[in-house]
Amino acid sequence: MNKNSRIEYYFFLLLLTFFFFSQLNAKRGNTVEVSGRVLLERNNNVVPVPGLTVYLVSERYGRSVAKITDNRGRFSFREIPRDGIPYYIEVYSNRELLYRRQLDVQSDTEHEVRLR
Repeated sequence: MNKNSRIEYYFFLLLLTFFFFSQLNAKRGNTVEVSGRVLLERNNNVVPVPGLTVYLVSERYGRSVAKITDNRGRFSFREIPRDGIPYYIEVYSNRELLYRRQLDVQSDTEHEVRLR
């Protein structure tokens, strides 16, 4: 490889690397994280509810992979496309729907679900 060929080769690698990272950053800019907690209100007490199934649902993407609330009632969905379509959050116990609400997912969202 002569000197000019090496320079062209390294320049090409540099451009390829720049393109890859610019696309990676663009993708991150078009997604958001939706997280939150499921809480139960009972006798003026609010307690977290572990073991419930949480979905994000949209007409375009369908139903997300199920997330199970942890011991603190927390759940999290990452890399949700931010493209102006409505999303709904659904919470189930076994197959019984306990909660369904529309969400705005234009930015990272912390959502509190209160069950009674």
